[in-house]
Amino acid sequence: SFGEGNIVRIIQRYAQPNLLQGDPATIALIFGSLLFFAAAGKSSILPFFPWLPRAMEGPTPSSALFYGAVATHAGPFLLLRLSPILAGSTWLSIILVGFGILSALFSTFVGRTRADIKTSLAYASLTQVSFIYIEIGLGLYSLAAIHIAGHMSLRTYQFMRAPSALHDMHVREVLGVEAREHSSFYSRILAPEFQTWLYRLAFEEGGIVTFYERWIVRPFTKWANLFSRMEQGSERSLEKQLARGLHRLTPKRSSQQRGAL
Repeated sequence: SFGEGNIVRIIQRYAQPNLLQGDPATIALIFGSLLFFAAAGKSSILPFFPWLPRAMEGPTPSSALFYGAVATHAGPFLLLRLSPILAGSTWLSIILVGFGILSALFSTFVGRTRADIKTSLAYASLTQVSFIYIEIGLGLYSLAAIHIAGHMSLRTYQFMRAPSALHDMHVREVLGVEAREHSSFYSRILAPEFQTWLYRLAFEEGGIVTFYERWIVRPFTKWANLFSRMEQGSERSLEKQLARGLHRLTPKRSSQQRGAL
């Protein structure tokens, strides 16, 4: 049942006594925020979204099935198990709802520009998982649990059906059956130039991935390479010192002994 992971009971049993002297709402907010960011990274919601679409570009449906239909729901399931934390802090619920709304809008916005079937399903999964976070933040725990079960079943079917759907589309193209063109409401009211700008913005994922690569990945890689070179240099100096020590410990042979040999 929901709420078995009572954070207050866990702290009382395992934590130090001084930890519980603060405000219960503040304690719930601190612990809940840490758990939320862990769950958000596992569920790949904003701002941790880049890994899921790229992981689902694998060649087999099984990898996409695991990441898109199973792994992304581990985060919401964790929050459901620790629901007393959410009930103990109003700000934490607001954070969940806010991130859920932003992530749902972003994944829908980006997913409409993807032509690959697995990537499209990845962003569709992110949209539904974001809705689950909104439901959890609003306290609709039973609805969130039902949403998790239904979404897992639907995505499992879609990921297993994806290769056959691509084959069916290829057969339709061979037979000369043309696909229907759909025009949305926004394409009729927005100017073509603005539509092009929105498409480029969504296709580039809002520049977030570029920001991560420039300000997080590159500096981290630079420092990692620096530490690697320092480690290799220390290993070489240590090897030289060991070689010198062994050379000093080796007994020197006299000229007569070398002539006798």
